[in-house]
Amino acid sequence: MRAKHVTLVLVLGLAIVTIGVGSIWTLMNLGDVPGYGDSSEYVQIASTMKVDRYRGILYPAVLSLVRTWREDPDTVQYYRDVQLIQLCVFIVSLAYFLYVIADTKFLRNSGGRAHVVVGLGLLFALLFFDPLIAHFNLSIMPDGLALSGSLIFCAAFADLGVRRTHPAIAGIALLLGHLLTAGVRVEKNVILATATVITVVIWITLSRRQASPMLPHLRRHAVIALFIVATGFGIVLSVHRAFYEPSVRWPTWISVAHNRIIFPNLRLAYDDLPESVRSLIHPEDARIYDLHLRNAWAVMNDVTGNDPERLDQLTRELLIPVLRARWPAIAGSIVTDTTENILAPFSFYARLTRWICGGAKESVYRGGEATSWTYHNLAKPHPRSSGIFVALSASMCVVAVMIAMLYARARVRDRGWSFAPRVLIMITPCAAFIAVNALAFAATVSLVHIRYTILAHALFMFLFYVATMRWLLSYGNGRR
Repeated sequence: MRAKHVTLVLVLGLAIVTIGVGSIWTLMNLGDVPGYGDSSEYVQIASTMKVDRYRGILYPAVLSLVRTWREDPDTVQYYRDVQLIQLCVFIVSLAYFLYVIADTKFLRNSGGRAHVVVGLGLLFALLFFDPLIAHFNLSIMPDGLALSGSLIFCAAFADLGVRRTHPAIAGIALLLGHLLTAGVRVEKNVILATATVITVVIWITLSRRQASPMLPHLRRHAVIALFIVATGFGIVLSVHRAFYEPSVRWPTWISVAHNRIIFPNLRLAYDDLPESVRSLIHPEDARIYDLHLRNAWAVMNDVTGNDPERLDQLTRELLIPVLRARWPAIAGSIVTDTTENILAPFSFYARLTRWICGGAKESVYRGGEATSWTYHNLAKPHPRSSGIFVALSASMCVVAVMIAMLYARARVRDRGWSFAPRVLIMITPCAAFIAVNALAFAATVSLVHIRYTILAHALFMFLFYVATMRWLLSYGNGRR
């Protein structure tokens, strides 16, 4: 028993220290802008309010709004205002998510209201001060607001199913979550719609096969959710078209062909290319093309002389030969990337550990590896404190995973594990969203980037921390 109490104190201590360091780190980084190239692009779009097929209009609108309320905006204060808005929106979204998904029953057997409050408080703080979540909420990019919108969307969808609040409140939140998520990241419009269809199908199937007091209304609320998401889809599409302006960026299908299929396979499939293509693309061009995802644009634009018609034709001539020569590797890459996108915390920390153990070379992220690039931008303003913060958070993640496994084993052994209809209803929107999102990015670009799967990271950390809180509080209360 003494060993259990020591473990309890150590885990609680690690959690409290992680939260404390995270809060100091967040305050230190207010006003600092992580060095992503997209930030300056969004600031520029905020002055023109014109977007292409890759950018949503809502984030430039937020930047423009913040600038208008300062007659002579100071740059640091301007960015700090944007960051504070993103943090405040995340507070609201996380609170709503925990209210719906992690209600007081999630800490059953915890020994009373005080333990529930402590558990919820620690859970909220650990998620809010997660280094990746905090980093993207402090970045001048749409990913922080997209995460907030995604949490609202998933929570509101679950809310409609389990009726945690009034259906009207859940319906409004669902629409707002959709508009926020797809408004800042326009590609999420299709992802949200697809996840909705999957969730509705599962809910309707569940309502027919299960017997539960909450299921008679489920089919009706599933149809309501489908209507709300269809409305949000139409609004986002219409608004985006109103502010759309053609750009020099490649059409979507050409980007997917190069980013997912031809890269990084051009050099390996070079001998299978038609002679007419090899006369245009020399072996050295193919080598440079495969070095970095961004090199594809430079090489192809140089070879085609920035002629859209020649680019279209050359891409078609490249696509089939590369597919024939490299399809097993391409299919395998899509599968592994999808898996990594779903298991985002494991992927990020494993890749980060491998990079650090390999000497933390700058050439790795300069060569296009996204995990080391994310850490570089996260740590650049305050390297030492950032390293401590990430190390603590990674340690907390490992401890939480181990405790979650122990907790799950104990529940199975005691036959206390069940997937009641209420649980299935709540987790379906989250699971559908992260699965569709993971597959969508894996199928369109040969890149694993935590930025695009930050919701999966947040949801897995939520599950690990829930299990940890249950375990801690059950032992703290003298129970198994």
